[in-house]
Amino acid sequence: MKKKSRLNKRKDRTSQERRTAAPSPQSGNLSVWLVAVGVLAVIGVIVGMSWNRAGQADSTSQTIPASGPVSEPFSHPPAEPSNEADEEFDAAQLLVGPRDDVGGSSGGPVSTGQQQRFRVVWNGLDEAQRTAGVLGAMVSNIRQEDYAGPESCRECHAENFEHWSVHPHRWMNADATDATVLGDFSDPDPMHYLGGLVHFRHENGVRSMRLERGGDSRTYRVTRTIGSRFTQYYVGLLDEGPDAPDHPARGVEHVLPIGWWIDRREWVPVVHIDDEGPDGTRWDPFATVSTVGYDSSCSACHTTPTMGDWMLNPAGMLRFGFHSHVPVTFDAREYLREAHPGLAARIFSGPRTTREQRMDAVVQMRDQDARQHAVSLGISCEGCHLGSREHVRASDQHKSAVLPHFFPVSSNVVALAARPLEVHSRRTETVNFICARCHSGNRPQYAGGMSTWNSVEFSDAEKGYCYVRKTRSRPDLELLSCTGCHDPHEPTGPRWRRAPDEDDASCLQCHKEYEPAADRFRHTRHLAGSAGDRCLNCHMPRLNEGMQDVVRTHTISNPSWPSMIEANHPNACNLCHLDQPIDWTLTWLGRWYRIDRYRSFDDRKLAENYPDRAGPVGLGWLKSPHEPTRLVAMDALARQKAHWALPSMVEALDDDYLLNRQFARIALEQWLGVRLEDHGYRFYMTREERREPLAQIRAALLAQPR
Repeated sequence: MKKKSRLNKRKDRTSQERRTAAPSPQSGNLSVWLVAVGVLAVIGVIVGMSWNRAGQADSTSQTIPASGPVSEPFSHPPAEPSNEADEEFDAAQLLVGPRDDVGGSSGGPVSTGQQQRFRVVWNGLDEAQRTAGVLGAMVSNIRQEDYAGPESCRECHAENFEHWSVHPHRWMNADATDATVLGDFSDPDPMHYLGGLVHFRHENGVRSMRLERGGDSRTYRVTRTIGSRFTQYYVGLLDEGPDAPDHPARGVEHVLPIGWWIDRREWVPVVHIDDEGPDGTRWDPFATVSTVGYDSSCSACHTTPTMGDWMLNPAGMLRFGFHSHVPVTFDAREYLREAHPGLAARIFSGPRTTREQRMDAVVQMRDQDARQHAVSLGISCEGCHLGSREHVRASDQHKSAVLPHFFPVSSNVVALAARPLEVHSRRTETVNFICARCHSGNRPQYAGGMSTWNSVEFSDAEKGYCYVRKTRSRPDLELLSCTGCHDPHEPTGPRWRRAPDEDDASCLQCHKEYEPAADRFRHTRHLAGSAGDRCLNCHMPRLNEGMQDVVRTHTISNPSWPSMIEANHPNACNLCHLDQPIDWTLTWLGRWYRIDRYRSFDDRKLAENYPDRAGPVGLGWLKSPHEPTRLVAMDALARQKAHWALPSMVEALDDDYLLNRQFARIALEQWLGVRLEDHGYRFYMTREERREPLAQIRAALLAQPR
């Protein structure tokens, strides 16, 4: 969940939707409804979803079988008159919440024109559409009745079930119970934050947090949990406060403003629930009340919705369009009649659907209560394997007559492919699509296009080498599969478990030319087993803000990526050689890899972005105006125990960005074995509150050489 500013032009609008100033009892919820009217005005053009108006797929719509020749590109057949009214709309305009950027790797706002692989029709499939591709007429895996639930997997898949039971996916969302809540709601000491107090209570089985400042008090009741590995956030409802009785926060579950830092056993402000910015611009929960529902903004990925419901959720529509390996047409009207007959009867009251009816249907799918409609809270087996009731019925512990599919199968889903195996086999593209359904989207980016913070790993992977056929320089090599490195059935811990040799071996499966030691040395120019000899350090460096440490980017790239070096954003060479100037780096890139610095790099940009051209790049990054670069620099310097940079590193505890201060605290405490809270320091303090603790920390850490 933790999961900075948005990449598209909807940033200001989204922030306004997410937060409404807490009204007085007299003002009621007028401000809430003003925001709602604004949202409806923006999405009023919604009528349906299609490919381009000519009905043609672009060149990316080719399907490539696991072996054999490439299939011919498919395109939708011309629509019969019954579907001519299925006009285009921008599904992104229906998104709300912290992850409203769920597009692909384009790095910009998502429009219908980019949705080249997914079409929703609202007035029924015509005969040409039904016969255009693979139609799953015999088995369905997208409706609620097609799902069996995780308990049905236990008997035959006992080991996988036990692993899933302790996997972070399992606990991505859960009801708040004694077994699931990790935070100490019996803590008698309030949390001091932004000039206010936060009290935590556990009484009669009910957990709550009360925020008090300046005479105002609001109490929130905890209903659900989010997360189990690093930080646990809480979902709840506003129970008491000066807000109107019909304020949305009283009836719609939303993410509460304070979370529990599991390792440190302390309460901390939530992050990435709203746009992250410098102090003074972040969400102040004492002044504003969240009105964005958890289910409408998070449950598409944090729970296990049915595949059909997900395909009619704006988040699902966009992700399907970007990441499906084959084009798909989905009959929304017939699906809703089968899966949600009451809703369908109300919406499809006439012979044809209207703009308002279509908008209503998609909003209903977006906002539905996960407790009532999801297969499970958290991510369970059928989150990946899709509806598997027929598999359960046709299986015992020794054999199965029906295997689960990793792709939607239904009489209402037409996949345009030459043969069923291209759609339903466990080929790399199909498996990656399952991961991409959630691990994709837009984030603030470095100059090279890779995301600055977590949870969109597949979108990052598509921007680099090895994951997308059309961008690969070696078409003879196989595509990388997410599960080649990540076993979805193995519980994940706080740290990456594989040894560096294992990581290198994954790369060498394809890049066999570097297996001989001499050839590998000619490529890396570093001694065997050294940091510079490791594939990931050069091609997947630590650039991404993880949950509580900096993790590797999933954009596979070269260390000489010009845009990163020109912008003075972290490059792989200087992440190891932090004490060297940029011209040292360019010199060695030229000597070793024949990269002409004057042809490959814009010297004007270098002069502009490296104010201290002769100084250590690591120190320059610590002072960068780009906050993700500062965060990465702090982590890299601490990993290398860079005592020469310690004075500047201590100043990172006073960064304008709360997250940077948190990561600075983690880095210094882990490296130096100190507890900064012993000096009264909390990373979420205001600048004035930090002044005295920082004076003590400077005196303690810089008084004597280490």
